[in-house]
Amino acid sequence: MTARILLVEDEPAIAEVIAFALRTEGFSVDCSALVREAEVILASAHFDLGFGGLLSCVFGVLYVLISLDDHALVAGALSLFAAFAVVMI
Repeated sequence: MTARILLVEDEPAIAEVIAFALRTEGFSVDCSALVREAEVILASAHFDLGFGGLLSCVFGVLYVLISLDDHALVAGALSLFAAFAVVMI
């Protein structure tokens, strides 16, 4: 049985490329451009990974780190420490 992934991306070109790459790796991919549509899809089926949520969290953290010019090193070290703590729990 292949893993099902829900991809939530509002840019159709990016969603198409990511979905194609995941399908070639053997995953079953459902795409959604809207949060409401994604909620309906999530309620109707079980998914193994929410790829859009994961990417948005990673890019959100990177955006904050880049915007903290003077304190980027300290903030990066603290966020890496927090990520290790979450993984270890």
